[in-house]
Amino acid sequence: MQKTAVIITNTEVLSEAIAGYLNILLKMETYAFTYENSDLLSGEIFNNADIFIFGLLRVYDNFRIRAEGIPSAQWAIKGGKRALIVAPEVNCDKIRSPIYWDVACDDEIKDRIKGVLELDEHFDFDREIEKLKDFYKDYLTPPSHHH
Repeated sequence: MQKTAVIITNTEVLSEAIAGYLNILLKMETYAFTYENSDLLSGEIFNNADIFIFGLLRVYDNFRIRAEGIPSAQWAIKGGKRALIVAPEVNCDKIRSPIYWDVACDDEIKDRIKGVLELDEHFDFDREIEKLKDFYKDYLTPPSHHH
């Protein structure tokens, strides 16, 4: 059965690039959004998604950067979904989490996605989210306003 991924990042280009990659390499059905237009995500798409892939960072209009992918992944996980956070960083060796991927990781993003989809149903996603919150705590203050 074909898996479905929802990709939400800071830019349309990045979301579409990840979606295209997953279409080609993993034959996944994909839906690409930005944080700015994620309110277009329907309940049907949420329910049909097997995995959510979030970009770690969101840049707000006031050029403030927030680690939006962490609370977003927490939201998806609380809704019973799998989540992966992808980052434009090189912290994989410091973070070491199956739900986090950046270019410094030893595996490819497609392999990390497969790994998240194969995690045991009793996997402690909350512990991994807390680990990421701790690492990126300086980038988690709530935004002053959403646009």
